[in-house]
Amino acid sequence: MEQMTKRILAIVLIAVIGTGIGVGAWFFLAAPEATVNPYEYPGLGDEKMPLAQTIKIGVLDDMAQTGVYSWRGAWMAARDINLAGGVDINGTMYYVGLVKEDTKEASYDNEAALAAAIKMVSYDPDACLGGFRSETFEIYISRIMEADIPFMITGTASPKFCQEWLGDPYTRAFYQWLFRCMPINSDHLGEHLGYILSNYIIPNITDHQGFNVDNAWIVYEDLIWTEDIKEALLDTLNASFPNYLGAANITTQKIPKRTGLTAWTPAEFAGLWGTMAADGTQLIIPIISDIYYGFYFGSFYNITQPNALVAGINVAAQTSYYWPSTSGQSVYEVTIHGIAKVNMTVRTLEWYDNFTGTWGFEPIYTGLGGSDAVNLLVTAITNEQSLINTDIVAGLEAFDEANPYPGIGALIGFDANHDVLQTIPGIRDGFFSAPFRQYHPDGSLPLIPSGGLYPWANYVPLASKSHLIFPPWW
Repeated sequence: MEQMTKRILAIVLIAVIGTGIGVGAWFFLAAPEATVNPYEYPGLGDEKMPLAQTIKIGVLDDMAQTGVYSWRGAWMAARDINLAGGVDINGTMYYVGLVKEDTKEASYDNEAALAAAIKMVSYDPDACLGGFRSETFEIYISRIMEADIPFMITGTASPKFCQEWLGDPYTRAFYQWLFRCMPINSDHLGEHLGYILSNYIIPNITDHQGFNVDNAWIVYEDLIWTEDIKEALLDTLNASFPNYLGAANITTQKIPKRTGLTAWTPAEFAGLWGTMAADGTQLIIPIISDIYYGFYFGSFYNITQPNALVAGINVAAQTSYYWPSTSGQSVYEVTIHGIAKVNMTVRTLEWYDNFTGTWGFEPIYTGLGGSDAVNLLVTAITNEQSLINTDIVAGLEAFDEANPYPGIGALIGFDANHDVLQTIPGIRDGFFSAPFRQYHPDGSLPLIPSGGLYPWANYVPLASKSHLIFPPWW
């Protein structure tokens, strides 16, 4: 409507000029609109660079949860690029500008997420990054895609966004702008979790207790990505241990979304822990992304004291707030993590210390994703010497298994559907894997071995590593 109004006004003014009413109308017609620059330029203080010399990157995420990390990771990467003098594109120096909008998606606020996406489009970004809650992301990402803006996923794990949407020739053109750099999709997360359970966790439990593991529980949220992992785990565990850990001895417990009257409180989690302990389980596998649910879950492990190890995916357990929020009752829990303070690549330790030193807390996977996403986008733009969206896509597609990008925590390459490639032990190593870390009584969270998923023995410093330990009551 605004463009049509301007067009009509221009026609009227041209007609006025044609009748010789005066040249003043010409100046009114040609006067440019004042544009407010919404971007900030990390590393450059309060200085605003011209929009015509800005690589404009938007961050769409839940700024009360995962977005706290993705924004800060993106900020660090932008700062380093700007302080290094920016990016030369066809002889002109460009600087990275960032702008953020809060999607509030952790609480499934679809209206807020849509409003955030619409607002982001109004900023005319060259590319965006973010995303967390699959159920809300699949709604608001359409606003970014219909604006033809490249988007790098840094949080949501469902394979539908790349494997299904881009894998379908009927929807690929609409979603051609979508990539995922973090995390590996939930199918692969399930594979990696199944791998470490089968090759390291369960054999160690067997040795510790002196007999085979014959009872396990999977506790998962009623979400898109958790269902995928739960099914993958059931397949892996049943195939790996058909003689003593069959389907009859794996109990699955679904937890409702933390919304509405069905949401669980700490009381429900306390009851669940009592049931699991009474059932004699030796392995409890959480698949939980909600931060509050994660805190509730971890608070009862050491209170209940089951003869069991907790090993799975608990996003809250990746944060610096987990230990104090559970009053240390989560000690001995094993959780998947996005990164660890070891030399996973030559860039990891410096980045890890930089993140912690800059923000005062340790990173989680979305922080790593935020930094990698900005670096990937800027490198693609530099290589293509273009800010045109189709050129950015072509630049990103150039990073594949044969030509990976040297990321902060791993090699980064995309498959044919723009999904980040995962490590396959003995077949494709050095790409993203799922590091696993265990809480110790002093609150530390060292990296544990993986049975070959990543080269644990080669990592340093030694202080950031430990073999699996068991609670003293078991």
